[in-house]
Amino acid sequence: MGEEKDSYLFNIKSKIPFFILFISLCVLFYFIAFNNPLLLHTIAELFSIVIAFGLFVIAWNSKQYNMSEFLLFLGISYFFIASIDLVHTLSYTGMNIFTGYDTNLPTQLWIAARYLQSLSLLISFIFLKRKVKTGPVFFGFFVVTSLLIGLIFFRMFPDCYIEGSGLTLFKKISEYIISVFILISLFLFIKNRSYFDNKVYYLVLASLVATILSELSFTFYISVFGFFNFLGHMFKVAAFYFIYKAIIETSLRSPYKSLFKELKDKSENLKKSEKQYRTLFEYAPIGICIMTMDSTILMANAKLCAFLKSPYNGLTDKKMIDFSIKPHNFTLFLESLQTIGFIEDFEIQLRRMDNTSFFASLNSITIMFNNAKHLLLMIQDISQQKSYEQALIEKEDTLVKANDFLKDLNERKNKLLGMAAHDLRNPISVIQMYSQFLLKGIKVKMDNTEYHFLKTISRTSKFMLQLIDEVLDISKIEAGELQLHIEEYDYISILEEIIELNKVFAEQKQIDLKFLFTTKPYIFPFDRNKIEQVLNNLINNAIKYSYPKTKILIEAKEIDKMMETSVIDQGQGIPKDELQKLFLAFERTSVKPTGGEESTGLGLAIAKKIVEGHHGKIGVKSEPGIGSTFYFCIPINRE
Repeated sequence: MGEEKDSYLFNIKSKIPFFILFISLCVLFYFIAFNNPLLLHTIAELFSIVIAFGLFVIAWNSKQYNMSEFLLFLGISYFFIASIDLVHTLSYTGMNIFTGYDTNLPTQLWIAARYLQSLSLLISFIFLKRKVKTGPVFFGFFVVTSLLIGLIFFRMFPDCYIEGSGLTLFKKISEYIISVFILISLFLFIKNRSYFDNKVYYLVLASLVATILSELSFTFYISVFGFFNFLGHMFKVAAFYFIYKAIIETSLRSPYKSLFKELKDKSENLKKSEKQYRTLFEYAPIGICIMTMDSTILMANAKLCAFLKSPYNGLTDKKMIDFSIKPHNFTLFLESLQTIGFIEDFEIQLRRMDNTSFFASLNSITIMFNNAKHLLLMIQDISQQKSYEQALIEKEDTLVKANDFLKDLNERKNKLLGMAAHDLRNPISVIQMYSQFLLKGIKVKMDNTEYHFLKTISRTSKFMLQLIDEVLDISKIEAGELQLHIEEYDYISILEEIIELNKVFAEQKQIDLKFLFTTKPYIFPFDRNKIEQVLNNLINNAIKYSYPKTKILIEAKEIDKMMETSVIDQGQGIPKDELQKLFLAFERTSVKPTGGEESTGLGLAIAKKIVEGHHGKIGVKSEPGIGSTFYFCIPINRE
């Protein structure tokens, strides 16, 4: 194709015949205008009407070929503009067709047609990006046109001409408004130039300019013999001529040009797409091939050739099934593929051409290729992944065996601890009992040193007995032998008893032990012995780790169907980084009892197991230097 000219209208050499014809017509029409104005008006209007109807016919019948929805919309609109212009021509003064009407009628019809034309031009830009729904658009124009003609003939439309006075203010203002609408259309048209062929762009641009000049000429209208009447008709003829060139000539001639251009563009796009496809196919990081339904390879990319240790293009006409270590697995793959049309992540072992092998993941779909059904196969080498998976399986197996071994050791440890604690309990109980007996009965017969030794034996044996009891408890719990005997008790009464018992120890350190709870009794099911063990542990710990002459507050309250008990002390507090140790067996923090008391390090671990056995929870809030709050919750279960 030759280079297209940007300035179609201003290619002077090729437009000389047009200018000669245009000047000749202007001279002829000027002569007619001053001898028979009615003839000039009729010729000019019929010229524009014929063109407008032609626009519609061509646009309507070539809409399946026309690529411009913008021009299609204009073609439909000009049919109805021409319809009003035809009535305007027939109603013109001197035609004597519509009796009983004066010059006001054709003037009103003229303004109505121009409003419809200018608004149609504005609306048309919507269809630069949208599809024209021809049925609704046609019906909409029909309704609007019928309404305008009806308002005019029933004398409901504003007057545009008054005999003896001339043009009304409404008519003059309307001409300016219409000119503004067309000027806006001109601006929008220039702004959207990229949507139009250069030739169409300049033709429509010229038509819009001529339409504006026509409207402005008629605002200076004085009489049918006036120069501006002649000028207005000439600009209108020019406007319709340019729009004729844009739509009719383009619709009749350009479809072939556009078709061949489109075919060329599609061909170039096809070549570009094919090149992109080839690049993607050849340089893809996975193996790709196209094969027949019996696995004969038609095309294979470089990656697949590398996977199978084949020269480039060396796989053509070979069967993929022949590379399978277990052909029956590949047969199963093909049968499944033919049944459902696609397969994902099918693992198989393939043999390379050098007789080594690797694990592969196959993904495939059926495609149409050369008008026949074929298979598109994608292959990934997953040998390293399989190696990792095997190593992981072996490690998991090792961990399972190690875990089983540790479980066995733990069970043996618990059994041994239980046996040792049980065997030690009786003799230590005897030591504890006799030492207490001796302390009570023969103090006067002993000197201070002997008394001190005996008291140490009693205290130590008591601690050992407590330690043995707690070791037995923790062994049973870890062995899964925690047994709860749930019955209904008055929790508040039991709590008060525990507090009274511990007041004896609190008073030894001048600690004030207080209990806050208003509701009494408070009956719900729990294991009395176990919960007493938890309460004793928390209160006893608070006394051990609190300074003398401080306060310990025990608070019980119901929260969300749970009984929450808190032991709040004014003790040393616990460092944040040591809080996680509190509920672990045999773990101790850096905080020491304030009166030299002994601690086994098992009490809180046992309390945690007991509370959790009741489907509750236990926790602590602590701040060094201020004190700690140990709390636990157990469900009330009052259904």
